[in-house]
Amino acid sequence: MRLALTLGLALALAACASGGPWSGADIGREAAYQGLLTVDCAQTRYGASHPDRFAEANRLMGEHPSKGKINNVCAGTGIGHYLISRWLSGNGRTAWQGVTIGIEAWAVDTNRMAGARIEF
Repeated sequence: MRLALTLGLALALAACASGGPWSGADIGREAAYQGLLTVDCAQTRYGASHPDRFAEANRLMGEHPSKGKINNVCAGTGIGHYLISRWLSGNGRTAWQGVTIGIEAWAVDTNRMAGARIEF
């Protein structure tokens, strides 16, 4: 139910987005972010399957989140990122996407070094 409400809100907000048109670079950065987020979420699902070895550091999820909570937070994060990217334009969008790509790349690498694998 929450996912449906989140999706409905996201679609309503997307209709109000005020950002300028997207360049190929904007699309590429958004795809890179969404890809890294997907890997991060899959690693988090792996950690949830192995609570004796892993504890989640993201305070939004808690130390041992359920896979349902992981799915909802990841979906909301992906939609939210896209909506903010749509709302921003020019250098603001470039900076937002660049910084968040860096954060996700760091998270994925940190998870990898801790031994987290990908689980869908």
